Amino acid sequence: MTREYQMERIISADGKVELGLGQLIRIYESLGLERFPIKNHHDRNWNSQFVQYTPQVQDPIISFSSKSLILGLNNKQICKIRVDGNENKEIKNIELIKNKTDLFPKVDFVVDLPFNMKGIIMERINVLSKINFTSGELNRIFYDFKDDLNKLHEQGIIHNDLGHARNSTIRPNIIISTDKIRLIDFESIKLKEDTNNWTQLLEKEENEISNYFNEIIEFACETLT
Repeated sequence: MTREYQMERIISADGKVELGLGQLIRIYESLGLERFPIKNHHDRNWNSQFVQYTPQVQDPIISFSSKSLILGLNNKQICKIRVDGNENKEIKNIELIKNKTDLFPKVDFVVDLPFNMKGIIMERINVLSKINFTSGELNRIFYDFKDDLNKLHEQGIIHNDLGHARNSTIRPNIIISTDKIRLIDFESIKLKEDTNNWTQLLEKEENEISNYFNEIIEFACETLT
């Protein structure tokens, strides 16, 4: 007799991708995860600036989009599973920037999963809202971030996807963590040596960072310093 959960499904936030719950359970099993763990490892910071980081009740899922499924393994690690077929591109980019910067999450290893999927096991970054910081603190962490980003650019590497999300004021790939700004998503990384329009891409990224600074400082000016 087929269990009922095998007929259920989960749908990505944008409605473009779905996974059968039976598929999900097999992925959980391969990673040693429980569907309803006794201990909830999700961040309970309800002021998080990203909707996808709001806690899911007793479920490993952090977010699910048409690009990827993110599972919380524990308080220190997540598993990123590309559902759009671009896992090899992301894994290649991870190798390209290994040991070159700590702006991105630390990647531990890649695992084979059911249904020909791969799981990228990486650092779980604690995400905080900018409202948790004074304007002075935001200034400090922004300029530290800009210094780190300039060092990355000097190595001939750009993130290449730091603009606004579609139909949103959220910047999905820049996050404010405990004491610094971090970058996520390795998919769009570009190397100077492989790019014909490096100057234009670099200028675009620098403009996006300047705009981001104006966004967080404009917010902070309304708070106590």
